[in-house]
Amino acid sequence: MPFFLCVARVLAHIFLFVVLVLASVEALVKVISEVKPLEKVEVEEKGKENVGLVEGEPSDVSSQPRNEEMVTAGSVDTERTLGEMEQKFEELLRVIREETLQLSEFLIEEKRLIHELYVLLKLALRQLNASFRVSAKMISLSERIKHVVLNEEGHLILVNDKGEVSSKALEDFPPEVILNVLWVILPELSEMIVSYRKRISFRVNIFEKIGREFRNLHKIFSKREEGQATESPEGASEEEAQKDGVRQSLLSKK
Repeated sequence: MPFFLCVARVLAHIFLFVVLVLASVEALVKVISEVKPLEKVEVEEKGKENVGLVEGEPSDVSSQPRNEEMVTAGSVDTERTLGEMEQKFEELLRVIREETLQLSEFLIEEKRLIHELYVLLKLALRQLNASFRVSAKMISLSERIKHVVLNEEGHLILVNDKGEVSSKALEDFPPEVILNVLWVILPELSEMIVSYRKRISFRVNIFEKIGREFRNLHKIFSKREEGQATESPEGASEEEAQKDGVRQSLLSKK
């Protein structure tokens, strides 16, 4: 039995090998048969082209109108492109013109507002007698600034690493620097205003209480004077007689 199994396996392998070889041969024949007609077609087309070139005139005549059409189409496309570019440039220039006018107006308005803000801030700092320390990092200058102080006159005092001191009004700095300084001082300034308002409120309350007492005192004096005015005429005449006697005695001494 083992011998027959071995023979059967060998025959099966031989059969599969033969089948594979036949399939490969058949595929190769099919490819060759498809390649030959294609080669014939290409040869025929090349032959026709060569014949046309040899005969010459029909192919040249048909190609000339096509070349003229291509040149005309190219010129039309070029003109269209130039027109579109010109229109685009006009739109861009119009936008730039409008933005430039608005930019000029905004720059003038910004300068006016900065000056007005500087004047009002200086008045507030003088009234509060306040000055503020500002971080040197908030002042983007080329010099090596070590300390920055905003005094009550609205000037920035700059001290560099060599100990040299310079001063310049806040409004003379770039707008970005002004905004940075305001960002730093506004919280402290608001606290100062609250404290100042409390002190003023305390004084107002004290003045009001003192005034109330003085008004009460004035009422007492007014009542006393009214009471003296309502006394009898006889008492008044006696008082006047006494005053005359005092005057006469004083005059006699002179």
